[in-house]
Amino acid sequence: MVEGTPRFFNTAMELYNAQKYREGYTFVTEHAGDYPEYIDRSFSFRICFAAKSGELDLAEELLEDALDQGCFFSKKALREDEDLIPLQKREFFNRLVARDLNMLEDAQGNARPLLQILRPNHRVTDEKDRFLMSLHCNLGNLRRYLPLWEFIPRTDWLAAIPQSSQVGGSHTFVWDNKEIALKEVRDHYQTVLKHFTPDPQLSLMIGYSMGGHIALRAALEQTFPIRGFLLVCPAFGEVDAWMPMIEAAQGLGLKGYFLLGEMDEPVTTNAKAMQKILEQHGINAGVEVFAGIWHEFPPDFEQVFERVTREIFNE
Repeated sequence: MVEGTPRFFNTAMELYNAQKYREGYTFVTEHAGDYPEYIDRSFSFRICFAAKSGELDLAEELLEDALDQGCFFSKKALREDEDLIPLQKREFFNRLVARDLNMLEDAQGNARPLLQILRPNHRVTDEKDRFLMSLHCNLGNLRRYLPLWEFIPRTDWLAAIPQSSQVGGSHTFVWDNKEIALKEVRDHYQTVLKHFTPDPQLSLMIGYSMGGHIALRAALEQTFPIRGFLLVCPAFGEVDAWMPMIEAAQGLGLKGYFLLGEMDEPVTTNAKAMQKILEQHGINAGVEVFAGIWHEFPPDFEQVFERVTREIFNE
């Protein structure tokens, strides 16, 4: 089961966590039409709710309907999600999975990394730019992520917002291959350099969820000159695996900040553990946990961004 971005999906997750699978299925089915841009996510929830309810025929019908409407999902989602274990040996389900993976392969063959540049409305062309690069979450895309940054032209920040080339499903992208992700970050920065002059002392790496994972690694490894990092609900996995990178980054003068959701477990607990380890190794990192929110950006993010970036850059 995956979390979504609109609050609607938080309610669905609450029903899922409470094991109210039939109620969850009804809720998502009734409200999915309100979020047409998230049709793939709605299908994912409905398929999982149906399977958990023991309605295996219905789960297969929903997957077939999704494929007929052009939606498809990753191999991991269909083969490794524990919700779908009862379906794995069913002949019709396996035919649907084969069809899905063909669609996924075709999409991956056509996928390319994308980059959207947002400029300040009152940019001073003969000065270096305050610069940020911000990475979407897994199963994200530019269309869903850009609205979070619509305030940037009102600031003095130059922003680069990439979209991964790694297909995670229909119209969604992931950062699962870390080396490809970092190469794309590096390449995007070179594209920025062709047209702008980022200030290395005022360069910020931002990431949301798995994008936060890549953002922190880019900062630690200095994939491009990065002074600060801002991580929103970052997904790290095993913290111990990061130790060589963290130790190597001591003395770089990095400073960062974590924005976390009170209800986003185990992500928040893991992120706080990472923040503590960074602090122990001389990498200053503030942390703020927002009450009542899940795996999402905090409310009034523009104001939060302004306050936190002042702290990161000691302004």
